[in-house]
Amino acid sequence: MRDTSPPRPDPSDPAAAPFDGAPPGREALRAAALACLDGDRELLRSVLGLFGPAAAGQADALARALADADAGRVAHCAHVLRGTLLSVGAAGSARLAAAIEDAARGGRLDGLDATARRLAAETAILVERLAPDGGALP
Repeated sequence: MRDTSPPRPDPSDPAAAPFDGAPPGREALRAAALACLDGDRELLRSVLGLFGPAAAGQADALARALADADAGRVAHCAHVLRGTLLSVGAAGSARLAAAIEDAARGGRLDGLDATARRLAAETAILVERLAPDGGALP
């Protein structure tokens, strides 16, 4: 069976941990995304163009699923958002999504609201800071 867990991040990587203090800056986040894509700048341009709308929509879908207390949808939405976050190297935020997914798969929705709010806030920051601007990439 293939391991689909998020990769173990380098602790010195600014995108490796959920945002416990000030979130990483734009350049650090873009550098992490570029590293995740093996330095392929053209692919990074494509990924960044798709990331914002996808991540924002997935975070909204997750919030709706939680509001509806639909564990299956919560697990699915968290899983999809986790993959989107990993596509830009946001391993710390992806771990929050994985925690939500695991809890929902076990039918445990109580207490997920705070984690989901934190994930939504981190996702919003990532969307804003990784928005394509036509400028130079790292």
